Amino acid sequence: MTGQARVPGLLDLLDEHEARATFFVCGANVRRLPAVARELSRGVMKVANHTESHAALYLKGGPFIRQQVVPAQEAIASADWGELPTLFRPPVMGALAGFRRGCWRNRGSGW
Repeated sequence: MTGQARVPGLLDLLDEHEARATFFVCGANVRRLPAVARELSRGVMKVANHTESHAALYLKGGPFIRQQVVPAQEAIASADWGELPTLFRPPVMGALAGFRRGCWRNRGSGW
């Protein structure tokens, strides 16, 4: 089962337990899977930036990083979540100025 096929069931499970989650999404996936993006916007789920294409950002310069962060912000904004993300989780852990870093110990699977 793909990540996109799991999203509706995961959202139902979160609703059932009155739990909230933050979903770190790639801009390319928001554009490629608009129906899944709309599902994520259901309820009061938080959506955050996970770059445009899941590229590793370490040892990259500002222009490359901007090419990964800005289009993802724009895709998320255009998906009607109502606000720009303030959280960012790079594909390979690191930090960027202007974002709080979202991290965890266990890995999930992306969509």
